[in-house]
Amino acid sequence: MLYTRTIKKKRIRFFTAMLVIVTALGGTAVSDKVYKSGDPGVSDIAITIDDCFDIEVLERMLDLFLKENVRVTFFPAGSFVRDKDGDIWRRVITEGHEIGNHTQNHRDLTKLKLNRVKDELRNAQNTLNRVLGFEYPLTFMRPPYGSFNANNTLKKIYHSGYDRVIFWSVSQRSAQAYLKDIRNGSVCLFHTKKQDLKILSELIPQLKEKQFNLVTVSELFRFTDEKNLNEPPGQ
Repeated sequence: MLYTRTIKKKRIRFFTAMLVIVTALGGTAVSDKVYKSGDPGVSDIAITIDDCFDIEVLERMLDLFLKENVRVTFFPAGSFVRDKDGDIWRRVITEGHEIGNHTQNHRDLTKLKLNRVKDELRNAQNTLNRVLGFEYPLTFMRPPYGSFNANNTLKKIYHSGYDRVIFWSVSQRSAQAYLKDIRNGSVCLFHTKKQDLKILSELIPQLKEKQFNLVTVSELFRFTDEKNLNEPPGQ
């Protein structure tokens, strides 16, 4: 119940934040680095998995993605990336998925000073590298709860080394609701919950039937300067 309330707050904060960025920034250079949806003329969509607090559900999601031959983007909080799960996180990479920074402790960045924002992002990177056993550069991030202030938090994120901030455009509670809202370029939000696993198992075949291409965030937004991070060193 506590995490359900947290996710509800996440949705509220996200839509409040998007209103802030539209009204406060409009088309300025800062907002150009915020990504919410892709090209409406291309039938690509991205599935993103946040937090990753339940490793067993994450494994079952990986099984589903492998079966359906789709690649997704994970945004784990560093505190949920544990040493004993190294094989699972290496599997994420070797099966073609990608990972973005979601901070170490899932803190609301609007309440933190610059040095704390830097710590959250740097510690998440260090944790992932340690668990994987090799360096995996995190080149984009998603603020916890989708919470940010356009004139303050985003600048702290940029000063912490991240100029690609990824949000989402669709978050629902059933496969049918997702199908109703998904458009070309949609970024879909999920968590490692059993209900979300059930939704994905129903949703993915229907998306493929409708001729949507399920791609990673880097593919959706054409981050062409990305290194090939889908294999550990030596593979």
